[in-house]
Amino acid sequence: MKYILDFDRTLFDTELLYQRFARDDVDKNVLVPAIWESYQARDFLYPDTVPFLTQHNPDDLIILTAYGTKYGDQVCEYQQAKVEQAPILDLVSQIHFVEHDKVTTMQTIATTYGPSEPLVFVDDLLEHCLAVKAAVPDCQCYLIQRTSSPITPTADITIITDLTQLP
Repeated sequence: MKYILDFDRTLFDTELLYQRFARDDVDKNVLVPAIWESYQARDFLYPDTVPFLTQHNPDDLIILTAYGTKYGDQVCEYQQAKVEQAPILDLVSQIHFVEHDKVTTMQTIATTYGPSEPLVFVDDLLEHCLAVKAAVPDCQCYLIQRTSSPITPTADITIITDLTQLP
């Protein structure tokens, strides 16, 4: 079984980081890699992140994270610096950075492993889960809801609140 995991709001507590940015008067809409000279990414991992990753073979773990260019022209480098600073690089086999769309990369991953390898996709955005499920129907999709915002369940997407609820 391969786990394809989103990073922000799935493994990494982005809301907590934004609270720290607000406290420190950092503009969260202009993200640059140098920010990580002042913050430690490991301080923002959810408590279940490292235990979940360490109980699985790194060959079975893939991070797929998207970034939006609305956060500045260095946002990809910012994302890379954040993920690389988090103490998880040795715990996963692959990290994919994509601009907005995760579907193409998920299709490539599905083709690489073939139908005999079960895929589990975990993301905090329903639209990503629905798009992946439409493109890769055999993939098990989980919507992780780290906050108490109500989300309407769908037939093909399972809602979870932490990584311990994954198969």
